[in-house]
Amino acid sequence: MADYQVHITRLNSDRSFQNFAEAISAEVSQQNLITINTSMGKGFIRKLNPERGLSLRLWNVILNQPTRLFKHAISATENKGFNLVYILTPEYCQLRTIGTHTQFNNYDARTSYLLADDVAYDFEISAFHPIQVIDLSISSEWLKLQFKRKILPFADLWERTVKTDAPFVLSDICSTTVNLTINELFEVIIHDGTRNETVNSLVAVLVSEFFKKMFNRQPAEAYAIKDVHFEKIMEAENILLAHLQKNLPSLEQIARSVALSESTFKRHFKAIFGKSIYEYYLEKKMDLAKQLMLENALSVNETAERLGYEKVSNFIEIFKKHHGYSPGVLKKKRTPDRLD
Repeated sequence: MADYQVHITRLNSDRSFQNFAEAISAEVSQQNLITINTSMGKGFIRKLNPERGLSLRLWNVILNQPTRLFKHAISATENKGFNLVYILTPEYCQLRTIGTHTQFNNYDARTSYLLADDVAYDFEISAFHPIQVIDLSISSEWLKLQFKRKILPFADLWERTVKTDAPFVLSDICSTTVNLTINELFEVIIHDGTRNETVNSLVAVLVSEFFKKMFNRQPAEAYAIKDVHFEKIMEAENILLAHLQKNLPSLEQIARSVALSESTFKRHFKAIFGKSIYEYYLEKKMDLAKQLMLENALSVNETAERLGYEKVSNFIEIFKKHHGYSPGVLKKKRTPDRLD
């Protein structure tokens, strides 16, 4: 069956949400709630406007046919906007294209994306499976306010984020803290969409955690690098993340795929992330291992197999070196806060 195609809009007004409802042959209730038409599937999409410059959309749906959600690029303005997207069901909702680039990052773990308005992208949604997503539409003015409140790190991050002319795309696998916050936010919005103060505090945690994690890994000198190198390293990072559950291609192959020499690739990667390519890759791989064991209840052997280790002993050794305890401890404790 051919994919059903829907254009998704920026959530900067109630009218844009109304337009989205019309695109899927649905109506919006007074509570900014779209109930999915039975011919399309079931479930609902709820929109909140906790404060000026911040809007949220929660998806809790099951669709009757494969669907592609398209978001067209919007020309940058003085009040540049961003979409911060959290995929709670990554098995059934995948980011497929960013601009003209096809993505192959098939994550089993929850993933977050920050995408500027001037970036076109689309998501692919599977049929007959639960789709749960929270996407935030945030203006540059709202972000600026967070910096004034000192919620976000780095004094010059405002300049880096909002005033760059380059397409802005960042992605990351959600940490345990972020997952707990997302779960709480999801429950709050589903059961009571009027608790703006609670929603604001949870969103502040999510945004702060996202930027801290993304930019703590990027020392200031990284931005002295030409944009072309920065963008190519970001492409290479996507390749690393796409291979967390399989064998990593050689560094020569990765460098060639992003049109860099291997030496340039290594040099600029370390300048941006503050660590070698393999150090970064193993860190992400072991973070995913911990998450799979905690959230998917996988055994040590199952986790090692999922991550492509032929010998469980190798996996255990690397896991212990990274986290400071063996994966077997995780299975016994089942409570990450007692370990960190």
